[in-house]
Amino acid sequence: MEFKLYFQGAGPLVLPLAYHHILQGFIYKRLSQYPEFSKFLHDQGYQMEGQSFRLFVFSLLKGHFQISGSKIIFDNIIEWEIRSPVHFFCKTLADALEKQEVFELAGQKIFLLRYEVLNTEILEEEMNIRMLSPVCVDFAYLEGGKTKTKCLEPFDPYFNYYLTKNFQRKFQAVTGEKSDIGIFLLPPRDFDTARSKYVTRFGGDIFITAWKGNFILKASPQSLQFLYNTGLGARNSQGFGMFQRI
Repeated sequence: MEFKLYFQGAGPLVLPLAYHHILQGFIYKRLSQYPEFSKFLHDQGYQMEGQSFRLFVFSLLKGHFQISGSKIIFDNIIEWEIRSPVHFFCKTLADALEKQEVFELAGQKIFLLRYEVLNTEILEEEMNIRMLSPVCVDFAYLEGGKTKTKCLEPFDPYFNYYLTKNFQRKFQAVTGEKSDIGIFLLPPRDFDTARSKYVTRFGGDIFITAWKGNFILKASPQSLQFLYNTGLGARNSQGFGMFQRI
């Protein structure tokens, strides 16, 4: 299920350029009316093969803005999207949005002008897509006794392998069924790696490398439907991997 939110600040909304964690916090705050569910999702999530999935994804903010130093300043109506395949998540979020019109984001008042609840149906096996939040594909490895994370570029030969593994684990965590479907995310011929690269800090000292722009996405319709609601790649609940058809 998909939520489209439209809101506006009491004045210019000033956020750090690295604002993913602020949006994530907004979502968890809305879920806190059910403390057990919120704690489960935050602390544990849905487990599969040693990985945890929170099973929601959100976009970057869309609206008119300017950048000043390390800040991004929105000065008009802002659009934001949130999706999840988990019914209770969606119900809880909808309840919270119905009960309140004035919220806070980074200590600033924002007014919810309206919101839409959509159920987009995916029937095709190949889609032209645009990332609404950059896609991150990574894997963990041991080096010197420490666990490190490597982020892959779209042209890396292992990019779609790890993208597929991520999908299969998420799918099994939700449905209880194994999937052998492959996921193929293909950059166009004119894909500019330097311009599409997106590097940000999440919270404290976690640096994340991801990729924005347009891609071709191939898989079964069922798999694409699942990915539409959960997000592509890793770190979906941190605001990475949401896409739209173009």
